[in-house]
Amino acid sequence: MLFVSGKSPHTELTHKVYDFFCELYEIKSDVEVFHTNLKNDNAFGFTEVNGEEQFIQIHNDLNEKDFITTLCHELVHVMQNQNGITDDKIREDEAYDLESILYNQYMQSVRFQSYSPSDRTSSVRTQPSTMFESLVPYIKDRLTKHHELYSGQCKAEYWEENCAYALRQAGFGSDWSPDFNHGVGVDQTTDNNIRIGNKGGKLLEDLSEMTISGSRLTKHKTISDKLEFLKTKHEDYILCLATNNDDWKETKKYYFVVIDSKKLNYSDQNWHELIGIRGKSKGKVTGWGCTSEGFNAKIQRSMSDQLWTDISSSIFEEIHEITIL
Repeated sequence: MLFVSGKSPHTELTHKVYDFFCELYEIKSDVEVFHTNLKNDNAFGFTEVNGEEQFIQIHNDLNEKDFITTLCHELVHVMQNQNGITDDKIREDEAYDLESILYNQYMQSVRFQSYSPSDRTSSVRTQPSTMFESLVPYIKDRLTKHHELYSGQCKAEYWEENCAYALRQAGFGSDWSPDFNHGVGVDQTTDNNIRIGNKGGKLLEDLSEMTISGSRLTKHKTISDKLEFLKTKHEDYILCLATNNDDWKETKKYYFVVIDSKKLNYSDQNWHELIGIRGKSKGKVTGWGCTSEGFNAKIQRSMSDQLWTDISSSIFEEIHEITIL
Protein backbone atom coordinates (compact mmCIF):
# COMPACT_ATOMS: atom_id res chain seq x y z
CA MET A 1 0.00 0.00 0.00
CA LEU A 2 1.19 3.52 -0.75
CA PHE A 3 1.15 6.36 1.77
CA VAL A 4 1.98 9.91 0.71
CA SER A 5 2.98 12.65 3.14
CA GLY A 6 4.54 16.10 3.06
CA LYS A 7 3.77 18.90 0.64
CA SER A 8 4.51 18.89 -3.08
CA PRO A 9 2.87 19.93 -6.36
CA HIS A 10 3.29 16.30 -7.41
CA THR A 11 1.16 14.58 -4.78
CA GLU A 12 -1.37 13.21 -7.27
CA LEU A 13 1.41 12.30 -9.70
CA THR A 14 3.00 10.20 -6.96
CA HIS A 15 0.03 7.84 -6.99
CA LYS A 16 0.03 7.62 -10.79
CA VAL A 17 3.73 6.78 -11.06
CA TYR A 18 3.48 4.27 -8.21
CA ASP A 19 0.52 2.53 -9.88
CA PHE A 20 2.44 2.42 -13.17
CA PHE A 21 5.48 0.91 -11.43
CA CYS A 22 3.31 -1.71 -9.73
CA GLU A 23 2.05 -2.85 -13.12
CA LEU A 24 5.65 -3.88 -13.87
CA TYR A 25 6.88 -5.02 -10.45
CA GLU A 26 5.21 -6.57 -7.41
CA ILE A 27 5.95 -4.47 -4.32
CA LYS A 28 5.15 -6.56 -1.27
CA SER A 29 5.78 -4.03 1.49
CA ASP A 30 3.99 -0.81 2.34
CA VAL A 31 5.69 2.28 0.90
CA GLU A 32 5.58 5.83 2.21
CA VAL A 33 6.68 8.69 -0.02
CA PHE A 34 7.53 11.77 2.04
CA HIS A 35 7.83 15.05 0.12
CA THR A 36 10.40 17.22 1.89
CA ASN A 37 13.14 19.76 1.31
CA LEU A 38 16.39 17.90 0.59
CA LYS A 39 18.32 20.94 -0.58
CA ASN A 40 20.78 20.76 2.28
CA ASP A 41 21.37 17.06 1.56
CA ASN A 42 22.27 17.85 -2.07
CA ALA A 43 20.06 14.99 -3.22
CA PHE A 44 16.80 14.38 -5.04
CA GLY A 45 15.77 11.33 -3.04
CA PHE A 46 16.57 8.61 -0.48
CA THR A 47 15.10 5.20 0.32
CA GLU A 48 15.41 3.29 3.58
CA VAL A 49 13.78 0.32 5.25
CA ASN A 50 11.73 1.33 8.26
CA GLY A 51 10.52 -1.84 9.97
CA GLU A 52 8.08 -3.55 7.59
CA GLU A 53 7.65 -0.35 5.61
CA GLN A 54 9.93 1.23 3.01
CA PHE A 55 10.37 4.97 3.41
CA ILE A 56 11.16 7.24 0.43
CA GLN A 57 12.12 10.87 0.91
CA ILE A 58 11.92 12.96 -2.25
CA HIS A 59 12.77 16.61 -2.79
CA ASN A 60 9.63 18.75 -2.96
CA ASP A 61 10.83 21.30 -5.51
CA LEU A 62 11.54 19.15 -8.58
CA ASN A 63 10.12 19.72 -12.03
CA GLU A 64 7.80 17.01 -13.34
CA LYS A 65 10.42 15.10 -15.34
CA ASP A 66 12.94 15.05 -12.49
CA PHE A 67 10.23 14.03 -10.05
CA ILE A 68 9.04 11.08 -12.16
CA THR A 69 12.62 10.00 -12.86
CA THR A 70 13.61 10.25 -9.19
CA LEU A 71 10.55 8.38 -7.94
CA CYS A 72 11.20 5.59 -10.47
CA HIS A 73 14.83 5.48 -9.29
CA GLU A 74 13.81 5.18 -5.64
CA LEU A 75 11.17 2.55 -6.40
CA VAL A 76 13.90 0.46 -8.03
CA HIS A 77 15.69 0.67 -4.67
CA VAL A 78 12.47 -0.52 -3.01
CA MET A 79 12.56 -3.63 -5.18
CA GLN A 80 16.27 -4.12 -4.48
CA ASN A 81 15.61 -3.98 -0.74
CA GLN A 82 12.82 -6.49 -1.20
CA ASN A 83 15.13 -8.80 -3.16
CA GLY A 84 18.05 -8.50 -0.76
CA ILE A 85 20.42 -6.61 -3.07
CA THR A 86 22.84 -4.69 -0.84
CA ASP A 87 25.92 -3.92 -2.98
CA ASP A 88 25.89 -0.13 -3.41
CA LYS A 89 27.47 -0.13 -6.88
CA ILE A 90 25.07 -2.75 -8.22
CA ARG A 91 22.12 -0.91 -6.68
CA GLU A 92 23.02 2.49 -8.15
CA ASP A 93 24.06 1.15 -11.56
CA GLU A 94 20.74 -0.67 -11.92
CA ALA A 95 18.68 2.26 -10.62
CA TYR A 96 20.36 4.73 -12.97
CA ASP A 97 20.00 2.34 -15.92
CA LEU A 98 16.29 1.81 -15.26
CA GLU A 99 15.19 5.32 -14.29
CA SER A 100 15.26 6.73 -17.84
CA ILE A 101 13.69 3.59 -19.29
CA LEU A 102 10.89 3.72 -16.74
CA TYR A 103 10.39 7.46 -17.29
CA ASN A 104 10.00 6.95 -21.04
CA GLN A 105 7.65 4.01 -20.54
CA TYR A 106 5.54 6.03 -18.12
CA MET A 107 5.29 9.00 -20.50
CA GLN A 108 4.33 6.69 -23.36
CA SER A 109 1.64 5.12 -21.21
CA VAL A 110 0.22 8.56 -20.40
CA ARG A 111 0.04 9.51 -24.10
CA PHE A 112 -1.38 6.12 -24.88
CA GLN A 113 -4.17 6.36 -22.30
CA SER A 114 -5.10 9.86 -23.49
CA TYR A 115 -6.03 8.34 -26.85
CA SER A 116 -7.99 5.35 -25.68
CA PRO A 117 -11.34 4.95 -27.50
CA SER A 118 -13.34 5.80 -24.38
CA ASP A 119 -11.68 9.21 -24.01
CA ARG A 120 -11.64 10.70 -27.49
CA THR A 121 -12.88 14.08 -28.60
CA SER A 122 -13.92 15.24 -32.03
CA SER A 123 -11.35 18.04 -32.23
CA VAL A 124 -8.42 17.77 -34.62
CA ARG A 125 -5.27 16.85 -32.74
CA THR A 126 -2.28 18.80 -33.96
CA GLN A 127 -0.30 19.12 -30.72
CA PRO A 128 3.26 17.75 -30.71
CA SER A 129 4.06 14.46 -28.96
CA THR A 130 0.68 12.86 -29.58
CA MET A 131 0.40 9.10 -29.71
CA PHE A 132 0.37 9.11 -33.49
CA GLU A 133 3.10 11.68 -34.00
CA SER A 134 5.41 9.52 -31.91
CA LEU A 135 5.10 6.80 -34.56
CA VAL A 136 6.51 8.97 -37.37
CA PRO A 137 10.28 8.42 -36.77
CA TYR A 138 9.77 4.65 -36.66
CA ILE A 139 7.60 4.68 -39.79
CA LYS A 140 10.24 6.71 -41.59
CA ASP A 141 12.94 4.27 -40.49
CA ARG A 142 11.03 1.33 -41.94
CA LEU A 143 10.18 3.14 -45.17
CA THR A 144 13.85 4.02 -45.60
CA LYS A 145 14.73 0.33 -45.31
CA HIS A 146 11.90 -0.54 -47.73
CA HIS A 147 13.35 1.76 -50.37
CA GLU A 148 16.85 0.39 -49.94
CA LEU A 149 15.37 -2.74 -51.53
CA TYR A 150 12.40 -1.57 -53.61
CA SER A 151 11.66 1.38 -55.87
CA GLY A 152 7.88 0.92 -55.66
CA GLN A 153 5.60 2.35 -53.00
CA CYS A 154 5.00 0.58 -49.69
CA LYS A 155 1.50 -0.89 -49.87
CA ALA A 156 -0.95 -3.34 -48.28
CA GLU A 157 0.57 -5.92 -45.93
CA TYR A 158 3.94 -4.14 -45.94
CA TRP A 159 2.26 -1.05 -44.52
CA GLU A 160 0.49 -3.16 -41.88
CA GLU A 161 3.79 -4.68 -40.76
CA ASN A 162 5.64 -1.36 -40.76
CA CYS A 163 2.86 0.21 -38.72
CA ALA A 164 3.02 -2.69 -36.25
CA TYR A 165 6.77 -2.14 -35.92
CA ALA A 166 6.24 1.56 -35.21
CA LEU A 167 3.54 0.88 -32.60
CA ARG A 168 5.77 -1.59 -30.79
CA GLN A 169 8.85 0.62 -30.89
CA ALA A 170 6.85 3.59 -29.56
CA GLY A 171 5.63 1.47 -26.64
CA PHE A 172 1.99 0.98 -27.64
CA GLY A 173 2.26 -2.66 -28.74
CA SER A 174 0.51 -4.49 -31.56
CA ASP A 175 -1.00 -7.94 -32.01
CA TRP A 176 -0.22 -7.95 -35.74
CA SER A 177 1.18 -11.18 -37.15
CA PRO A 178 1.95 -12.17 -40.76
CA ASP A 179 -0.92 -14.66 -41.04
CA PHE A 180 -3.34 -12.30 -42.89
CA ASN A 181 -6.02 -13.45 -40.45
CA HIS A 182 -7.51 -10.22 -39.12
CA GLY A 183 -10.96 -9.24 -37.97
CA VAL A 184 -13.27 -7.31 -40.28
CA GLY A 185 -11.90 -3.78 -40.67
CA VAL A 186 -9.22 -4.37 -38.04
CA ASP A 187 -5.63 -5.04 -39.06
CA GLN A 188 -4.15 -4.82 -35.58
CA THR A 189 -4.95 -3.92 -31.99
CA THR A 190 -2.68 -2.15 -29.52
CA ASP A 191 -1.97 -3.33 -25.99
CA ASN A 192 -4.63 -0.89 -24.76
CA ASN A 193 -7.24 -2.33 -27.17
CA ILE A 194 -7.20 0.51 -29.68
CA ARG A 195 -8.33 -1.12 -32.92
CA ILE A 196 -6.49 0.04 -36.01
CA GLY A 197 -7.24 -0.33 -39.69
CA ASN A 198 -4.38 0.24 -42.12
CA LYS A 199 -5.00 1.66 -45.57
CA GLY A 200 -3.24 3.33 -48.43
CA GLY A 201 -4.64 6.53 -49.85
CA LYS A 202 -4.43 8.99 -52.71
CA LEU A 203 -4.22 12.69 -51.87
CA LEU A 204 -5.07 15.60 -54.11
CA GLU A 205 -2.14 17.83 -55.05
CA ASP A 206 -3.16 20.47 -52.48
CA LEU A 207 -3.70 17.79 -49.80
CA SER A 208 -7.29 18.92 -49.36
CA GLU A 209 -8.80 15.48 -49.91
CA MET A 210 -7.81 11.83 -49.69
CA THR A 211 -9.47 8.82 -51.32
CA ILE A 212 -9.46 5.42 -49.62
CA SER A 213 -11.07 2.10 -50.49
CA GLY A 214 -13.19 0.11 -48.06
CA SER A 215 -15.10 -3.12 -47.69
CA ARG A 216 -16.56 -5.14 -50.53
CA LEU A 217 -20.26 -5.35 -49.71
CA THR A 218 -21.61 -7.88 -52.21
CA LYS A 219 -22.94 -10.28 -49.58
CA HIS A 220 -25.09 -7.50 -48.12
CA LYS A 221 -27.83 -7.48 -50.73
CA THR A 222 -29.72 -4.23 -50.29
CA ILE A 223 -28.45 -0.72 -49.58
CA SER A 224 -30.15 -0.98 -46.18
CA ASP A 225 -28.20 -4.17 -45.44
CA LYS A 226 -24.97 -2.51 -46.51
CA LEU A 227 -25.54 0.54 -44.31
CA GLU A 228 -26.45 -1.67 -41.37
CA PHE A 229 -23.10 -3.42 -41.78
CA LEU A 230 -21.25 -0.09 -42.05
CA LYS A 231 -23.02 1.21 -38.94
CA THR A 232 -20.84 -0.96 -36.72
CA LYS A 233 -17.37 0.52 -36.33
CA HIS A 234 -14.87 -2.31 -36.37
CA GLU A 235 -11.82 -0.06 -35.96
CA ASP A 236 -11.21 3.02 -33.80
CA TYR A 237 -8.68 4.72 -36.05
CA ILE A 238 -7.68 4.34 -39.67
CA LEU A 239 -3.95 4.91 -40.20
CA CYS A 240 -3.30 5.71 -43.84
CA LEU A 241 -0.01 5.75 -45.72
CA ALA A 242 -1.01 8.04 -48.55
CA THR A 243 0.82 9.44 -51.56
CA ASN A 244 0.41 12.29 -53.98
CA ASN A 245 1.20 11.23 -57.54
CA ASP A 246 2.79 14.56 -58.43
CA ASP A 247 5.06 14.38 -55.38
CA TRP A 248 6.11 10.82 -56.21
CA LYS A 249 7.47 11.84 -59.63
CA GLU A 250 10.19 13.91 -57.98
CA THR A 251 10.71 12.42 -54.53
CA LYS A 252 9.56 9.46 -52.47
CA LYS A 253 7.07 11.37 -50.37
CA TYR A 254 4.45 9.76 -48.16
CA TYR A 255 1.80 11.27 -45.93
CA PHE A 256 0.86 9.55 -42.68
CA VAL A 257 -2.80 10.44 -42.18
CA VAL A 258 -4.89 9.57 -39.13
CA ILE A 259 -8.68 9.27 -39.40
CA ASP A 260 -11.05 8.84 -36.47
CA SER A 261 -13.38 6.19 -37.88
CA LYS A 262 -16.43 7.45 -36.00
CA LYS A 263 -16.35 10.55 -38.23
CA LEU A 264 -17.07 8.32 -41.23
CA ASN A 265 -20.66 7.85 -40.15
CA TYR A 266 -21.93 6.26 -43.36
CA SER A 267 -25.20 5.02 -41.95
CA ASP A 268 -26.27 8.52 -40.88
CA GLN A 269 -26.12 9.90 -44.43
CA ASN A 270 -28.76 10.12 -47.13
CA TRP A 271 -27.80 7.68 -49.89
CA HIS A 272 -29.08 7.83 -53.46
CA GLU A 273 -28.86 5.56 -56.46
CA LEU A 274 -26.16 6.21 -59.06
CA ILE A 275 -27.44 5.78 -62.62
CA GLY A 276 -25.17 4.91 -65.54
CA ILE A 277 -25.07 7.43 -68.39
CA ARG A 278 -23.28 5.50 -71.14
CA GLY A 279 -22.71 2.06 -72.60
CA LYS A 280 -24.32 -1.07 -71.18
CA SER A 281 -24.86 0.68 -67.86
CA LYS A 282 -26.86 3.55 -69.31
CA GLY A 283 -30.07 3.99 -67.37
CA LYS A 284 -29.21 1.25 -64.89
CA VAL A 285 -28.31 1.45 -61.20
CA THR A 286 -24.49 1.30 -60.99
CA GLY A 287 -24.25 1.86 -57.24
CA TRP A 288 -25.11 4.29 -54.48
CA GLY A 289 -23.61 7.53 -53.24
CA CYS A 290 -23.78 10.05 -50.43
CA THR A 291 -22.44 13.53 -49.71
CA SER A 292 -21.67 14.93 -46.28
CA GLU A 293 -19.78 17.84 -44.79
CA GLY A 294 -16.60 15.86 -44.13
CA PHE A 295 -16.64 13.13 -46.79
CA ASN A 296 -18.30 11.81 -49.91
CA ALA A 297 -18.75 8.08 -50.47
CA LYS A 298 -19.95 5.68 -53.14
CA ILE A 299 -20.54 1.96 -53.48
CA GLN A 300 -19.72 0.65 -56.96
CA ARG A 301 -21.54 -2.42 -58.21
CA SER A 302 -18.96 -3.07 -60.94
CA MET A 303 -16.27 -3.54 -58.29
CA SER A 304 -18.02 -6.09 -56.05
CA ASP A 305 -19.97 -3.32 -54.36
CA GLN A 306 -16.76 -1.84 -53.00
CA LEU A 307 -16.94 1.24 -50.80
CA TRP A 308 -14.87 4.27 -51.83
CA THR A 309 -14.56 7.37 -49.66
CA ASP A 310 -13.24 10.85 -50.48
CA ILE A 311 -12.26 12.36 -47.13
CA SER A 312 -11.87 16.11 -46.62
CA SER A 313 -8.71 17.23 -44.84
CA SER A 314 -11.02 19.08 -42.43
CA ILE A 315 -11.66 15.80 -40.61
CA PHE A 316 -8.06 14.50 -40.63
CA GLU A 317 -6.95 13.97 -37.05
CA GLU A 318 -3.34 14.41 -38.11
CA ILE A 319 -1.23 14.48 -41.27
CA HIS A 320 2.55 14.07 -41.28
CA GLU A 321 4.79 14.33 -44.32
CA ILE A 322 7.49 11.67 -44.59
CA THR A 323 10.13 12.14 -47.29
CA ILE A 324 12.56 9.34 -48.09
CA LEU A 325 15.82 10.52 -49.64
